[in-house]
Amino acid sequence: MFDLQPFFNNRRSNSLWDGSSDLLGSSSNLFDEFMNSNLSPFKVDIQEDNDKYLLEAELPGVKKEDIKLEVDDQYLNIMVSNSEEVEEKKDNYIRKERRAGSYSRSFRVGNIVEDKVEAEYNNGILEVILPKKEIEKDDGKRVIDIK
Repeated sequence: MFDLQPFFNNRRSNSLWDGSSDLLGSSSNLFDEFMNSNLSPFKVDIQEDNDKYLLEAELPGVKKEDIKLEVDDQYLNIMVSNSEEVEEKKDNYIRKERRAGSYSRSFRVGNIVEDKVEAEYNNGILEVILPKKEIEKDDGKRVIDIK
């Protein structure tokens, strides 16, 4: 059902969550994942339609040219890098601050048409449309050759 999954870092083992770990054996990891997802660098909403996925990422204050979006046969990567310099001069003091940073989110994708992925950035929201591949309908019947 879900071919688009967030890609989480596991603080304890530095491995990646693949959805196959059992709940009882990794109850502390489940808590860590919940906490990490709440502290992620930006929030993402994912919707699934019959023919596509719609991913909306909140990136307030980010310029379009500071966003890099990559997709391959396994992952969708959203990377943001920005830098800011503030200089303020008043009467007898000078304040000059610099800040730079980067952050990213990755999503495991499957069943999408990579060359038809579209993205648009407006008012701090990045919208990514990921069209699904058409899957042949299977009526469940098989013809068996008799030897």
